[in-house]
Order: sequence, then C-alpha cells, then structure tokens
Amino acid sequence: MKKIINFNKLSAFLIICVILLGNTLVYSNQINPSIVGTWCMEDEPQQKMVFTSDGKMKKYVDSSQLYKTYNWTLTYETTPSGLQSGILELVNVQNSNDKYVYLVTTLNSQYLGIASAKTGNLQPTTYKKI
Repeated sequence: MKKIINFNKLSAFLIICVILLGNTLVYSNQINPSIVGTWCMEDEPQQKMVFTSDGKMKKYVDSSQLYKTYNWTLTYETTPSGLQSGILELVNVQNSNDKYVYLVTTLNSQYLGIASAKTGNLQPTTYKKI
C-alpha cells in the first residue's frame, strides 16, 4: 500500500513540474517578444522602422525614402524585484558615433513604445506593427 501512495505522490510531483516548466517557457516567450518586423509611428504613419533578424534597422522618413540604416541590439535587464525592462541600442552602420539608446516601454505583437534614455524624456514614442 505504501508503494502505491509513494508512486501517486511521485506522479503528482512530476505532473506539477511539467506544468510549471511549460508555463515558464510560455511566460518567457511573452516577456521577450520579437522586435523583428515593420513598425510605423502612430502620430506620423509615413515614418517607419524595419527591424530585420540579421540585426539591421532601416528608418524611413516616408513610406519609401530610406533615411538611415542602423545595427540594433535589444537586451533585457531584470531588477532585483523581478521586473524586466528592455534596452534598445541603435548604431548607424556608416557612422558609429551616431548611436541611440532607448528604454523599451512596450513591446508586443501590436505595439512598440520606446523612450530616449539619453535625454531622460520618458515620454515614449509609440509605433504600431504593420
């Protein structure tokens, strides 16, 4: 009888571990969504940014006129309390002195919000994925 009870406890423990591991993987994918894609400014839809999976970002001043190309990196930092924030760095491919650092305030399948870390203005600019 004891072996059956221990087996049931072990089975229950393994099921709980599998569920928790599965939830952790789903949650981690939601924490770090992809920035890859085309984003246009909500206030000025003719301005857009195209992030590619090879680490390039092309900025357009209107729908078809390329303004600049940057290398991008998106890193995440976790505070001791467990909050996670994204840091987006852009470096011009033709001039490494032309660089920007942004705090990512929103990143999901529909919206990207970034605020300049350099100016200290935490009012984000919002982009919509197209």
